[in-house]
Amino acid sequence: MFMGSVAGIVAEARKGLGQGYKEYTEIFGGGCFAWCAAFISTIAQKTGNGGCIPKDTHCTSQMEWFKAKNRFHARTSGYKPKVGDLIYFDYDFTGDSDHVA
Repeated sequence: MFMGSVAGIVAEARKGLGQGYKEYTEIFGGGCFAWCAAFISTIAQKTGNGGCIPKDTHCTSQMEWFKAKNRFHARTSGYKPKVGDLIYFDYDFTGDSDHVA
């Protein structure tokens, strides 16, 4: 059971609109990582949803985490995204995720 909610995640994410990414990546320290994945993970942690979104800074490993838990829906599956769903993008068609939103 998770303490947070989808509404909490969406509300926290909206606070980040137009802001710099630094505040939302502070739990990961320095280094090179995908800020979009760090943003998603940080918001999950801040809203009590840490158990439903992986604490990870790489889009592909986040995507693989969801696949391993049967919580990933391929674009061709017919699944209709809902508010609060994460979408992983593969811009170069390599099978790895290049961005998460």
